[in-house]
Amino acid sequence: MIAAQLGNYEVVHFLLEQEAAGVNKRDKYGNSALLLSVLGKGDAETFKLLYNYKGVDRFMNNFEGMNLLICAACRGHHKIVDFLLDQKDTDINATDGAGCTALHHAAGHGNLELFQAVYTHPLVNQKAKSSDGFTALMVACFKFCT
Repeated sequence: MIAAQLGNYEVVHFLLEQEAAGVNKRDKYGNSALLLSVLGKGDAETFKLLYNYKGVDRFMNNFEGMNLLICAACRGHHKIVDFLLDQKDTDINATDGAGCTALHHAAGHGNLELFQAVYTHPLVNQKAKSSDGFTALMVACFKFCT
């Protein structure tokens, strides 16, 4: 898991080839190697290697309810966000434990290009509110979700 978090492509690749990785095992926060690849360094190649690995659970949320897209938006990993937005099975309006969507997290991160990529996606709910009633505009002002 640490190799995935640090973006160590070669080590992750070796472990996957050996089928010794336990690709869907979780840490104490509910993160798999795939989620950690996004929450850590965010190396797009390591992420894609894990994402495309046979048997990986692409829909696993961590114990805070964060999915891959929310994690990528929260950490500002634009290449991974773009990749996930191009996948037909990405739930762009999924919410975390606080009711925040990837749009909220992108707004809180402060990167305009990242935010625009999420905001302009045809399926995004641009008026989504968190559990506390925060909109993307409010989050951008207060950086509540990051």
